[in-house]
Amino acid sequence: VIAGASTAERLAVARERGADETVNYATEKLTERVLALTDGKGADVCFDPVGGELFDAALSALGWGGRILLVGFVGGVPQIPANRLLVKHRAALGSSLRYFRWHAPDKLRRSVEELLGWYRDGKLRPCITHRLPLEKSVEAIRLLTDRKAHGKVVVLPDGR
Repeated sequence: VIAGASTAERLAVARERGADETVNYATEKLTERVLALTDGKGADVCFDPVGGELFDAALSALGWGGRILLVGFVGGVPQIPANRLLVKHRAALGSSLRYFRWHAPDKLRRSVEELLGWYRDGKLRPCITHRLPLEKSVEAIRLLTDRKAHGKVVVLPDGR
């Protein structure tokens, strides 16, 4: 597992959470570093929760047959040239759990049950960096948009 982030603090969190290698994309070229770490083969899968300006480098870091999973685009909606997928047999897949409630509710229920089981068993440990009361919801959103959080920001309705 190779994790990319823009600060040493975020990379340390990624290591604590199980990343084998890290790339500081503020100081290193993402594509070059991933290729070096994979002996020139490139990554098999890229999980992209941000989109934006690093999308192109992430796509380039995929090896032959690689897949990129898009689950967010707070950094900007990526444009995917079809030729970039075609020439290296790559695939792009977008996924948002919220649409499963209409299109595949049984799959969503099974997935949530499994995730909750993993959480109960200690296999899933969310990285929560901020807990704020409901009246500070605007601050919670600002933490995300200003990139001040490196984990989840939880808003607590009852303030606890």
